[in-house]
Amino acid sequence: MPHAFTIGNRYQTFHLTWELLPTDPRRRIERYKIATLKDPEKYIILENNRPLIRGKYKLKNRRIDWNQVYGQMSAHNVEKIIEVIENHLAGKQPAVTKNLQKTRKRPPSPRSPFDDQIRLNEEG
Repeated sequence: MPHAFTIGNRYQTFHLTWELLPTDPRRRIERYKIATLKDPEKYIILENNRPLIRGKYKLKNRRIDWNQVYGQMSAHNVEKIIEVIENHLAGKQPAVTKNLQKTRKRPPSPRSPFDDQIRLNEEG
């Protein structure tokens, strides 16, 4: 099942999807296909050794090694994609990027202790 996410910087925003590709369990690797939403024919493939580390060696704190197998993308954007996938696998909420924070509405301001006094003065 593809998962949609967005990464970006000050100049560009990428709307992407990622999905786990079927692999041979004897190789003990996972492969992920990351494609654009607009054109699914443009994609990269990343692989990691998470099944080997977590399954065979039972190591929870060791860093997972990632390799870009197919496609071209800047290293900075690949690091952001890896961070999104690792956060999803760990069950963490996705981090809101600075670009998306600007479009969100402000939270309501807390009530002032004088609000009740003002309301009472207006009513009475």
